[in-house]
Amino acid sequence: MTSLRAFGCTVLLSAVGYGCSSGDSPAPSPNADGGVDVTTDDDTSSKDALDAKDAGSDTLVTPRDGNLGARCESDADCHAPWTCFSENATGLAQGVCSTTCTKDDECGALHPDALCGFSFFRPGEPKKTICFEPCRAGPASTALQEPLDPKKCHGRPEQACLSTSSGFGCRHVCNLDADCTGGRHCAPDRQLCVKTATDWSSIGTESLDCTGYLLGVGSATICTSVCTRGTGPACGWAGPSTRVERVCTHRTGTLAGAFGAGDLGDCLAACDCDDDCPGPDLACKPLDVADAKVAGRKGWCVVAKRGAMACSGDAGASDAGDAGPSDAALDTSSDATTDAGADAPG
Repeated sequence: MTSLRAFGCTVLLSAVGYGCSSGDSPAPSPNADGGVDVTTDDDTSSKDALDAKDAGSDTLVTPRDGNLGARCESDADCHAPWTCFSENATGLAQGVCSTTCTKDDECGALHPDALCGFSFFRPGEPKKTICFEPCRAGPASTALQEPLDPKKCHGRPEQACLSTSSGFGCRHVCNLDADCTGGRHCAPDRQLCVKTATDWSSIGTESLDCTGYLLGVGSATICTSVCTRGTGPACGWAGPSTRVERVCTHRTGTLAGAFGAGDLGDCLAACDCDDDCPGPDLACKPLDVADAKVAGRKGWCVVAKRGAMACSGDAGASDAGDAGPSDAALDTSSDATTDAGADAPG
């Protein structure tokens, strides 16, 4: 069974945040929910079983298989040497089996290619850095919704594969409140599950009053949040029967062609015509036919000149579903934007 979520309905709702550190980021202050901030640089059941085998082994990969990167609620859910960093204790959606570390070699000795990098700060406690599961980016795709590979980040919608200075690793990402448990809410700035709901309305806009993080794109600045590509509903979507206001899009730039479902994406505003885009530097670019049907919207807002999808008359709006997504959304050619999601403030 493969994790797949849809915008207008639930195709399969598996139990569905964020933080990776290269070790150089300043320590954040404790959050208002009494949980943790993250800096950047049950037994397995048949319903959770994923029809795939781990690369190089005969072990069935499941979201709760007890190995590095698996979901957990307590230490009993994790196989030694891993322990549980639960959502209740850390804010990471669905929890994660891992262990503390100080350098990559310590993690690599316990799991091939595992990296050391997620750092947690709890009020009154010293920083803890843990191992995170290695992953392989791709295959290339721009689809908003498609099955997640169970061999990549355990096929968990609340994880995303991203590039770090040491390699590729699985980072926790909450895409919407449904990713969290216990009535907690997904916070777009820290990508953690917290007690108090956060307003997502600034995400995808050019507002400097941003509840996510600010990303420079040419002369424009977009308020955005990161997300897991291919998961369908994301970016604070409120659920069936509600309008899709944002979509999780592919990153562009030098490495754009290498990424697809299960990889890190960015949240941008959804639109049906140019005037829907929340900023003077943003224009509506058409989604392809399949993605337009998934989102129930004709396009997504990117930094571009307006006119192709005017809101009045027939100037482009009627052909909104006839072209693929634009590659002009995000210029990730510089270091600042290439790793903007990975280095976003926690």
